[in-house]
Amino acid sequence: MIRELFFNTGPAISAIFQLGFEPKEEYFYELTNEQYEQLKADGEDITDTWYMILPKEYKHQTYEVITVNEQQKNSLLKAASVIENYCKDNDRLFNNYTDKLKYVSNLLPPVFTKDSKFKKRHLN
Repeated sequence: MIRELFFNTGPAISAIFQLGFEPKEEYFYELTNEQYEQLKADGEDITDTWYMILPKEYKHQTYEVITVNEQQKNSLLKAASVIENYCKDNDRLFNNYTDKLKYVSNLLPPVFTKDSKFKKRHLN
């Protein structure tokens, strides 16, 4: 359990803070045959199932396509549930996922929010 949290869920929590949105099952789309071929040409192991993440709020915007394999997808979904559990432990209402990330960023060590817009500002 500790190993999974440290090596899989922890980095996925950091990734969610960098992405800035909640990864949901319906945001993951399996790659097309052409996209698998491109991954293979880029040197990736394509024996696993790969997905691109396309949240509904970004469908009509141009942004870097994020691809993840099955294990990474599962880690992101588990990390989202960890963040949700932090929010459920509080009776506070949140207007959106950004508010949840702001709240949880104050509960976690700064390493999770490093290089994200949720990075804690510490006085020196």
